[in-house]
This record gives sequence, C-alpha cells and structure tokens, in this order.
Amino acid sequence: MKNNAYYEQEGLWQNTPEAYQVQVLCDILSLIPSDTGSIVDIGCGNGLITNRLPETIPVLGIDVSEEALKQVKRDKQVGSITEIPLSDDEFDMIMANDIIEHIPDAMYEKALEELFRVAARYVLITVPYGEDLEKAKAKCSECGALYHENHHKHSFVEDDLLRLCPKGWRVVEVRYSGDTTRMPYDDTIALRRELGFYATFEQCICEACGSKDFVRPEGELTMKLLDKLRADRLYGNIVRKAGTYVDRTEAIVLFVKEEWAQAYRTLEIMEKDEEYDETLSSVLHLDFTNPHQLVSGFVEGNSWSRAYLDRSDENTLTALVCFPVASRKGDRISVRTTTDTEDLNLSVFGRDYYKNVDIILPLLDKREGGIAVFEIEDPWNPTKYGTQVFMQIKGDAELVSATYLTNEQEPFEVPFIHLNRGHSVLKHEAGGYIRSWGFYTKEECMFPKLMWLFSGELNEVRIAEAAPTMLDVKELMEKNYRERESNDKINSLTQEISSLNQKVSSLNMLANNVEAACAEAEKEWPLKSRELLRWSRGLLMSLGLHTNKK
Repeated sequence: MKNNAYYEQEGLWQNTPEAYQVQVLCDILSLIPSDTGSIVDIGCGNGLITNRLPETIPVLGIDVSEEALKQVKRDKQVGSITEIPLSDDEFDMIMANDIIEHIPDAMYEKALEELFRVAARYVLITVPYGEDLEKAKAKCSECGALYHENHHKHSFVEDDLLRLCPKGWRVVEVRYSGDTTRMPYDDTIALRRELGFYATFEQCICEACGSKDFVRPEGELTMKLLDKLRADRLYGNIVRKAGTYVDRTEAIVLFVKEEWAQAYRTLEIMEKDEEYDETLSSVLHLDFTNPHQLVSGFVEGNSWSRAYLDRSDENTLTALVCFPVASRKGDRISVRTTTDTEDLNLSVFGRDYYKNVDIILPLLDKREGGIAVFEIEDPWNPTKYGTQVFMQIKGDAELVSATYLTNEQEPFEVPFIHLNRGHSVLKHEAGGYIRSWGFYTKEECMFPKLMWLFSGELNEVRIAEAAPTMLDVKELMEKNYRERESNDKINSLTQEISSLNQKVSSLNMLANNVEAACAEAEKEWPLKSRELLRWSRGLLMSLGLHTNKK
C-alpha cells in the first residue's frame, strides 16, 4: 500500500522531539485522569509520547509502521486504527495523537468507532488545529496528482472536535497546545497553484502512484512577489492582534464515558485555577528580557513582535526584529539600551527582502535612560514574517526594548500575562466543558492574554480578505519587471562606460609608448644612417659596382 510506504521511511521518525511536541506531551500528561489504570496509544509512531507515559500504568503502543515501532520502548504491536486488535472496553484510556487527520473518508467513521469501542473510560484525541490543507499540497512529478505532503485528509476547529463525541460519551475538555505561532490562512493559494508553486517535503510520497519525485518551485522572483502580495494584505492593517487570534497549532480533546463523567468532574476540574498577574502592553513592543519574544528562527503568523539575536561578533550585538505591521512614512522606532545617551553607538536600518536593500533610519532624538528614537522616511516592504528591522549596538551595551510607534490612533495594546517556569494551564468553563490553554516554558516569561480562550466563537480560522486576482499579480510583476529592466539598463550603461574608459586608458598608454619609441628613433637615426651607408658600399664593392663616389 502506497500510504504504508510513506510511514515506513526511516527519515520520517526522528528521535529528538520538536518544541511543539514537547508542548503537546506536557498537555497530554496533564490531561490523563488520575484514575486511569491502563492506556493504549494508537498510531504511536516512534514512541515520542508512548515512551514518556507514566511507568506505573500499563501502556500498549500500536502503529501500522514497523519502522516506527523499532523505537517504542513500551509494549507494542503492529495494528491499524480501523481494526484495533483489542476487545471492547479492554483499556481505561485510548489515545490517538495526530492520527485521525490521516484517515481517508472511506475509513474515517470506522476508525472513530474503534477508538470508543476499545476505551472503557476515556478517549483522548490530538489533531492539528485549523490547518489549511491546501497550503500543504504537493504535486507528483510522475502522475501529476495533488496530495498533502504529510498525507492529511481532514482539518479541525473546535466544533469539529465536539462533533466527534458519540452517544453515551461527553466532552470534558478541549486543550490548545503545540506551537504558539500558527500559520494564518493564505488567500494566495489559488494563484500559487496557477503559477506552478506547490509544497515540498523531502519525505513526500505520492499517494496515487508511490513516486518520491515532486514538483519543486521555480521562479524566485515570482515567489517573492506572491509573498509580498500576501504580506501587504496581512500587515497593511493589523487584522490579527495578539490575544484575539488562535495561534496554537494543536488541539487536544478529552472524552469521558457518561457513567464516569460525574466522578471525573469531582476528581479533575473542580480545582481552583491559578491567578496570573497582568500588564498592559503593545503588540508592537519588544522586550529583550522576555524569553518568549526571542526566537531561533521566524515563522509565519507572528501576531506580536519577535526578535533573533546574533552575538557572533564579540564587539557587536545584532538584533533582527520582526514587527507585525507595515512600515509607513513618519512612523518611529524607539530603542532602549543599557548605555548612556552620550556614549550610545547604535544603528538601526530596515531590510527590504524583495529589493535586497537596507534602508538606514536617521536618528530623530536621544533621550535620557539610553533611549534613541529613529524615524522612517523611506518605508520598505514587509515580509511574510512582518516588517524586518536590524539593530546593531557596539561595545558592552545591551538592548533592553524596542517599540514600533505608528501615527495611527489605535495603540495596539493588549493585556499580557506573567507565566512562571514549568507547565502552565489556563482554563475556562465553556458550555458544559472546559476550554484550556497549556504552555511549557523553561523560563519566566510574558504572553499576550488569550482573549479567544474566553470567547464562544473559535471556529473562524481564516482572515476575511478578498482573494487577489491574477490581474493583481500581473500588475505587480509588470511593475517589478519595469523596475528591474530600468535597473538592468542602468547597470548595462555603467558597464559600457567602464569598458570604454578602460579602452581609452589602453589607447592613451599605447600612444604614449609610440611617442616614446619615435623620440628614441629620432635620436638614433644619424648613427643608423651611417651604418647603413657603410653596409651598402661594402655590398657594391663585393659586386664590383663600387664607383668611389662619395
């Protein structure tokens, strides 16, 4: 079976968990009810979760991939979610983490029935939240088929998870987990497909023919233009504010059998929630002391400011900051450092990724406390990660904060909550079940308060924007082409002038050499003439033609 070939790839099963998997693991462990006596992890993969389940509980890992099961350290066996090789009510809990999104429609209902058949008390299901399936479609080079790069068939929002609950069962909690930056809906997908751009993943295997060859994107300029078009729509107006946009990548739902529901509520969710301190701050403010605003790399979906720090030069600290806003003339950037204003050695410039140029920001004002304010005179294009700003500070100074200040009336301020080290969970009663948010951090940090957590509407995963047309892209490409053509002509003329200058220089050098040779010849001519005359006379004498005439 071609799908099985995909899951048997050794490279698909990595031993080291990614950051989002650590978050999911923490939340799953915290959701296991205290009276759980046994667990089946169906679709356990390489055991990233299975191997870390409580050792005091009997655990069985089941997966279709023999390759994946090689790394599972608990009891294990080969098996499918559509035909679980266990009896009814055999285990207290059955969990299916990141598996039901893979199930084809024809087997989907059967797979769900199997989960609830085997479980005696609890079913726990983890899925990607609000995934845009079209975004991840790859195209086979051999047969031309389109397929999801990870073989996903279903996308889920909260209502979809609630509808999974069969008769005789109850939803007790929906937990949001995974990454804290989820890719926003891409309204340029249709254009990307029309222009031949598809997803790429080295472990891609076509579901139709089994080929590992897939269409790779060609045309870097076109890709940049499509990204620019999307960035303009995302950041031209801040339509996604931190705290209101569901930016988690995973959702976990816990079901309990009706006869155990009351006991579960008594044991698990009547505990008092922890109180958190709040601070009002702008989503365009970056605190360099807040660990969660510092990243190792940028991803799409930043709804508040993030930064990457480069300390490779011991004398210079460089920060690349992404603000979720489009730059405009007259906007300012205020930077606070640990250096006194008089000794401040700080430069700030914008990076235009599309034009491949840096725009130096002039210093507008210096204030006490190591504050420098820079003004934007020449706006630049945002990327899909936001508006990129580089800051470089020399010496022993450190960056404390950076704030993007716009001329807009709206302050873009939201409450931020203070999170302690370890695993934090925020909970809210929502129509008969608990809606919660889990977050694991190694350091104390601040995070935008989750307005959406307390909202009744969590199913809008798209940004309401009119989709661009081919005409939009055509005009953008033509404009870019004209700019490039103009630049090419300027570069061509510059090269021609340089070539002509080199030729003129060579001719001048040649002329100087000829002139010097002629002057030298004039000096030597009388001597050469006498030598020629003597040689001629000698020749005539040898021929008997000498006349003795002078």
